[in-house]
Amino acid sequence: FAGYVRDTTISHNSVAETGYTAISLGWGWGTHVLGRQTFMRNNHVVSNRMERVVSALNDGGCIYTLGPQPNSTVSLNYCEADRAPVVGSFYHDNGSRYFRTTRNVASNSPAPCVYLQGCCGAPALDVAVSLVWCRGEA
Repeated sequence: FAGYVRDTTISHNSVAETGYTAISLGWGWGTHVLGRQTFMRNNHVVSNRMERVVSALNDGGCIYTLGPQPNSTVSLNYCEADRAPVVGSFYHDNGSRYFRTTRNVASNSPAPCVYLQGCCGAPALDVAVSLVWCRGEA
């Protein structure tokens, strides 16, 4: 878990057999989404391998983001068997903004490959998704 961080790179990790999210990046939503921005920016989740995650809870994914983080990326990651039944393997929760999610692979999850949360008056906004390969996903 990396909360209110700036200029942080999480890379080249293997994470397996978790009860919740493999990698969680960011915090804060509500007034931070459209109003004054937080300290978070320039954060990158790159080249990680996650397998058999979210076995106990369900509101998570292989990679979970929360809150606005200008110039941040989720790229070149591999996600196998995210067990969360509803939200996605690459999950941008309420208030996630300014991410580029690209060149990721997700395989064998009951949920969508990429999920942009859109509820509660603070949806994920300004998230660019491209070149994501999904196999056996909802």
